[in-house]
Amino acid sequence: MIKFNRQNLLPGDILVVRSPTFYGKTIRGLLRSFTNHDAMVLRDGAGFIIGEAITPRSCLTPLEVYERAMNVTQLSKRTFVWVWRIPGLSNDERMAINDYFLAHKLGLPYPVWSVGRLWAYRFVNTLPYKIEGEWCTRICRESIEHVKPDALRDPTKSASYHKNQMTPGTFENRLIVGCFENVSAAAFSIT
Repeated sequence: MIKFNRQNLLPGDILVVRSPTFYGKTIRGLLRSFTNHDAMVLRDGAGFIIGEAITPRSCLTPLEVYERAMNVTQLSKRTFVWVWRIPGLSNDERMAINDYFLAHKLGLPYPVWSVGRLWAYRFVNTLPYKIEGEWCTRICRESIEHVKPDALRDPTKSASYHKNQMTPGTFENRLIVGCFENVSAAAFSIT
């Protein structure tokens, strides 16, 4: 059984998800990405919890929900989860990201139609305007950049380059260029 190694999680870690749902497959198809959902590991009074943008509103989800989804026996119905971490953040910065998310990113309506507009990324990489709505990657990004504005800047691009619409595919690309490190081996245990 796959379980979170709670002692190895940190506030501000990113949960990267590939789900078997129709909506998950649709997002992956629209964006041509391997994953379809990003969420944030948060610390609240009861321990660790997941903050995420899902329909109908962004909310907190217990870790156990993801543990159950990762342990579904039928492979075609299993959810795959990774934990990525921004290297070099101090504990104070991690808690500031955590606190910003908890104060500003919960209860927001999920923008189903705005996410549908992201199909444009098949044809253009950067839209010159901000698509409305608070989807999963955006609420994670805004929480991170509120505290550490350059944490997710692509080091292979010019300093003036700013991507308006980050998606799960963008986070995948940021892993490749070193904005994230994959800490999944330490974040999970198999019992």
